[in-house]
Amino acid sequence: METGAIETGEIDVIVTDGTMRALPGATGELVAQSGENRLEVSNVQGTMAYRMLAPGHYSVTVRLTGFKPRTVDDVEIEMNDRKILRLTLEPA
Repeated sequence: METGAIETGEIDVIVTDGTMRALPGATGELVAQSGENRLEVSNVQGTMAYRMLAPGHYSVTVRLTGFKPRTVDDVEIEMNDRKILRLTLEPA
């Protein structure tokens, strides 16, 4: 590893409804234990991605009009780690 290089990880989120249908347009908020936050929106396949994450603990909350919000807490990212979160949203 090069001196000064920062090893990072990533989180992919797949958002579906109860029938496993992709939900495009859902807003995802990633919050780091350090307080940093990022917003993403799911694409037509219902996916969103958070890249270049420093090792640490994160929470992800997904919201979409007409559905209950869904939060996953304490997602741990290590160096070169990739986590896939499959989140099913329930109707509001």
